[in-house]
Amino acid sequence: MHKITTVAEMRSLAAELKSAGKKIALVGTQGALHPGQEALIRAAAERADVVVVSIFINPLQFGRNEIATSYPRNLEADLQICESLRRACRVRTFR
Repeated sequence: MHKITTVAEMRSLAAELKSAGKKIALVGTQGALHPGQEALIRAAAERADVVVVSIFINPLQFGRNEIATSYPRNLEADLQICESLRRACRVRTFR
């Protein structure tokens, strides 16, 4: 599993995967992963060679009276879920 933190890193990895003929699936989330998102990750793993899970809280998705900073955040727990799914789905690590 790779933790990518910049757009440049993701672009580089995507280019590498594309040149290797790999199929990439993206599961976009705001973190605080739950069983529904876990099911999406499993489904993506069945359909692609590599699954990318984005964990990004976009403040533009919140209403005027909502505060993005109050959204639950536990990156370490989310990464643990991703790692356990990687093992359970037998997703291959690339690189």
